[in-house]
Amino acid sequence: MANNPRSFWHTIHIYRVGAPETLLAGLCATPDMTNLTFHAMIGITFVIDHSFTLRYESGLIVPRDNNVLKNGNYFIDTIGSLAINDEALVATLRPVAAGRRITEFPRTVRMRDRRCVITGEVSETGPASGLWHGFQAAHIFPLAHERLWEDEAYWHWITLPPRTDGTINSVQNGLLLTNTAHDLFDSYTISINPDVNISPVSLHLPLLIVL
Repeated sequence: MANNPRSFWHTIHIYRVGAPETLLAGLCATPDMTNLTFHAMIGITFVIDHSFTLRYESGLIVPRDNNVLKNGNYFIDTIGSLAINDEALVATLRPVAAGRRITEFPRTVRMRDRRCVITGEVSETGPASGLWHGFQAAHIFPLAHERLWEDEAYWHWITLPPRTDGTINSVQNGLLLTNTAHDLFDSYTISINPDVNISPVSLHLPLLIVL
């Protein structure tokens, strides 16, 4: 681990129980990252075909709670197989078309959120003047992949469909973000766990690196 140039800045190191010599992944956790969020990241990053627990280096079990995650070494304990998730990322491409499909979506997202939902930064001018400089309405599921949205029937989660623009342009598939947060979100550098409610955070967010 000491010779790996990508691990020197990590505050969290992840191993499997019984194989402490093999570093699986690491991350630099933010001060408000919780045990629950860490469990969610493990469940996404690794494919585990059986139930698992996370253990501190001491052997104690890491609870699935909202206590702040401690820095240190963690171990995945499972009797099942464990592999890195190799599911391909869906590339996020910004739509370049103009017209109603592009203008109606940001309008509804802006008026609902009125601030960046990640950083908490509020637009001082947007609600009053309509000048949302520095803010962008982001699609959670990329508009460029609307065909996949339809083929996989992701639309069935939508309960507030827009009147004419297709379910992928529902306000439920949108987030208001600062320009910087939008770029990081589109590149998968940052993400949001919809099952965890946290206060706005800085953009120095945890990124789990598989080694």
